[in-house]
Amino acid sequence: MENVKKINSRQQVLNHVPQDGGAIIGVRGYLAGVIIAVNYGNIITIGRDPATCNLIMEGDFISRTHCRLSYNNGTGLYTIEDRSTNGVILPDGQITKKGQVVSVAGGTHICIGTYSEELLLR
Repeated sequence: MENVKKINSRQQVLNHVPQDGGAIIGVRGYLAGVIIAVNYGNIITIGRDPATCNLIMEGDFISRTHCRLSYNNGTGLYTIEDRSTNGVILPDGQITKKGQVVSVAGGTHICIGTYSEELLLR
């Protein structure tokens, strides 16, 4: 994926967030320090399987196809579609279930499958 950057400091993370689109920022775990630009209309599929996912994560609690994320720059909302066994952990502690679709605002932290895999949707 050509829009993935590896970042070494928090300030570098903030400097590389696109102004006119969204970004997935790895906070903790497998993607820590990585920024993935998310433009309007793009769908980011997260999981272990490179045949079905365009953002690959490793881990015991990550499903082959874990979830799909999209960003709407008009509303600033992310849509998360859970396709996993272990769910996506939302800030209020709610864990999504397979097939569930939720919307969250930019600035939301989510965890993929386990609390050790944290992403910031910016």
